Amino acid sequence: MNSNFLRTKIIATLGPASWDIETIEKMLLAGTNVFRLNFAHTSYEKADEVVKIVREVSLKNNKPCALLADLQGPKLRIGEIKDGVILENDADVYITNEEILGDANRFTLKYENFTDFREGDQVLIDDGKIVLSIEKVLSAKEMKAKVIRGGPLLSRKGFNVPNANLSIFPITEKDKEDLKFIASHDFDWVALSFIKSAQDILKFRHFLESLESDLSIIAKIEKPEALRQLNEIIIAADGVMIARGDLGVEMPIYQLPVWQKRIITRARQLAKPVIVATQLLRSMIDDIIPSRAEVTDIANAVLDGADALLLTDETGIGKHPVLVVETMAKVIGEVEKNPEFTKFLTKNFKMASPLKLNCNRIQYVTASIATEVVLRYPISAIIGLTYTGSSIIQMSSYRSPVPIYAFTSQEKVIRKLCLIWGVAPFNYDNQNSTDESIEDTLNYLKENNFLRVGDWVIHTASMPIKASKHINTVKISIVE
Repeated sequence: MNSNFLRTKIIATLGPASWDIETIEKMLLAGTNVFRLNFAHTSYEKADEVVKIVREVSLKNNKPCALLADLQGPKLRIGEIKDGVILENDADVYITNEEILGDANRFTLKYENFTDFREGDQVLIDDGKIVLSIEKVLSAKEMKAKVIRGGPLLSRKGFNVPNANLSIFPITEKDKEDLKFIASHDFDWVALSFIKSAQDILKFRHFLESLESDLSIIAKIEKPEALRQLNEIIIAADGVMIARGDLGVEMPIYQLPVWQKRIITRARQLAKPVIVATQLLRSMIDDIIPSRAEVTDIANAVLDGADALLLTDETGIGKHPVLVVETMAKVIGEVEKNPEFTKFLTKNFKMASPLKLNCNRIQYVTASIATEVVLRYPISAIIGLTYTGSSIIQMSSYRSPVPIYAFTSQEKVIRKLCLIWGVAPFNYDNQNSTDESIEDTLNYLKENNFLRVGDWVIHTASMPIKASKHINTVKISIVE
């Protein structure tokens, strides 16, 4: 296996600190597999420019990468605040949804109907730095609250209301306009914010269909309601993201580590990719070395079996975006090359048990056979011929101790698979016969030092190959 190959993928957010061509190229070569654009902070003009740069440097370096668009969603924010406002503990404050210049006595929460709130609901501002308790809902436009935890009140900070049943649909009018742009610029994945149910995903997919878009949907798990419908959401989406920022505010933060492990396990069992996001290397926004806690956090996410780790402000606005990616890659590499990691994979190989719903049964059986053989025989790699990538994602969910090399004629599939754990995707467009394709892929991997003479490998493919159907064939070969 190529020594630079990481099973756990790296997603880097592009922003003012990193969206020039030189930095993007360095980040790609440092180990980035997916570039993320946050449409809460990115203009169409800048996004158009950045997409072209990413595609250009990917082609130049013969290193495929995917593009992930992250929608803003219905982010709840406070209004404009005067300079120097500080909320004092136990003080009374009045809240309105009308636009005013706020102060310590009265300010704006941008939410349409305050009758959705209840007495005793807590309003957490700026990721919980400030906590208010609703004492009385005076009207649809005004509430009275008590300051439980005070502090500096700053303009346009986000707010959360844990466990409140607020009337919010996760696709805003801004999101719909953004999606038209995203679909027309050939992004590979799109992340949907603040979903509560599988129905949100289905409505979102219906809107994508109206745009004739085949974008793959990442459901961001950041609301307690989503945890209550976790299975249904994972099944309805194409992947999930553990958005620890808002999720850690919406629920008791000490419950977050266990929920992270639960979500990763369930996503694997349902054969969907899973991303861990938020504050993985937050200290490196300014510093040149990470904290011990951050390194341990990354290592644990790798050991849990996450498909990808997402860097946000660290690469978007931080001082050292390239160094951050290099650091992430080093930590992942150290974990994955340790013999204990291989033992861990083998021990947990069966974790992806037969919970895979709504999948092609022949594909499921074939993928299961291929991955079972890896445990029983000295196999060096799985080589998959694929048209849609679904069989590769299925096999990846088992977290095979050996790499999966995916060959496809579809450029879109190559990019999509850049997000998937343990997969290295390659372009291949010979449709003459399955046997000829198997021989070609073996020769390519041997010539490029992915395999050596004498290695045993497993091939998965469809037969006949021109049918481009789900995989139905498993073959064991020896590299000559």
